Amino acid sequence: MTLQDRSRLSSDRARALLARAREAIERDPQTCLESVTSISLGAGLLAWGVRRGGLPGFALAAIGGVLARRGANDAWILLHDGGPAPSTRDDRDDLVRRFGDGERDLVDEASWESFPASDPPAYTR
Repeated sequence: MTLQDRSRLSSDRARALLARAREAIERDPQTCLESVTSISLGAGLLAWGVRRGGLPGFALAAIGGVLARRGANDAWILLHDGGPAPSTRDDRDDLVRRFGDGERDLVDEASWESFPASDPPAYTR
């Protein structure tokens, strides 16, 4: 593969990525703004923490790294998976079904059903 072919392949990938970014911005502008803000603030805190040094600098750098990673993860999901996953709790009737006169949900019901198995064994002599 020649250098010209590689550069053409790189520019095609860049165009495809820009097209996906435009679609993501049109589809969910708030999440795009949050991810860009998170990446920017995270990178700033990371740089400030590294420059400051010491324990406070380490704390700032750690917080900045977490923020930048969160923003990058959100951006990756938007660009590659088509947006954030819908809430599964609202979409599935079996997760919101109520038991025991409407006082217990699915997790509570499973706990009630497995109650004898959750007791510790009795100690006898």
